[in-house]
Order: sequence, then structure tokens, then C-alpha cells
Amino acid sequence: MPYVVHILSIFMICVGGISVYRSVKYKGYGAYFKVKKLKIPLWIITLGVALFVMSMGIYTLILEGKW
Repeated sequence: MPYVVHILSIFMICVGGISVYRSVKYKGYGAYFKVKKLKIPLWIITLGVALFVMSMGIYTLILEGKW
């Protein structure tokens, strides 16, 4: 069972890294998320989600190593 957790956490780190790269590379395409009068660039939201996924993968690897 620990191998499944290791594989999934490494997969989360890879997916997060690819998403960070793509969100920074393609940030100039002008997609916005509107909340009332506030326009939030979509690449910032994507970057935040990607960093969260990547950090959860790293945290899972660290947590699994302490058991």
C-alpha cells in the first residue's frame, strides 16, 4: 500500500509542476475570471491550484516517510 501512495504523490508533484509551467508560459492570453468589478487573470488561479496540488504531493511524501 505505501507504494501506491508514493506513486500517487509523485504523480501529483509532476502534474503540479507541469501546470505551473503551463500557467506561467501561457499567461498572456487574456482570460479573466470576473467577480463583480474585479477581474482576476485565469493564470493566477491556475498557478494557485497547481502549487496547491504540488505542495500536497510533497507533504504526502514527507508524511509517508515519517511512518
